Amino acid sequence: MTIEELEAFELKRKAEVQLNPGYCIDLLCTTKKSKFNKSINLFKKSVEKYKSLQQFRKAGDIYEKCAEIKINFK
Repeated sequence: MTIEELEAFELKRKAEVQLNPGYCIDLLCTTKKSKFNKSINLFKKSVEKYKSLQQFRKAGDIYEKCAEIKINFK
């Protein structure tokens, strides 16, 4: 794996951690909506990395996951 692939993977992993219901950033725990928004932003950063590496299948899979998150949140 290249450094860029590792960065993209790490961003994706951080986004998935945000979705974990037991995850709390600080002692006050942010709202569910803000956690989802942060997660989606991290997923989008990961997508941009994968697109720059021309790994479009991985980028597409992450876009699909973002869509599922948005649908399930509503």
